[in-house]
Amino acid sequence: MTRKGFPGFNSKDRYIDELLANQERELAELRKEPEEREREQQENLYKQEEQLTKQETRKMMVSATLAGLAIGIIFIGAMFLFIMFCINVWFK
Repeated sequence: MTRKGFPGFNSKDRYIDELLANQERELAELRKEPEEREREQQENLYKQEEQLTKQETRKMMVSATLAGLAIGIIFIGAMFLFIMFCINVWFK
């Protein structure tokens, strides 16, 4: 359903053609039998993702640990500043 052979073909026409192609794909998906769609979804659930290498796993663990420590230090620093404020300003 493309109009590339016609004169006056421009980017707007190309955009319309892409929209029509997307609609055709969506309609083809809807025309499938429900059992076939369900089977495809079940197959997609059990696809194996690539395993991380030991180096990538270690790097991810170190990054997560450092992020947790950074957040903890920020909270402890905020608590320390609040206590110092209470002692030196509020309670005087």
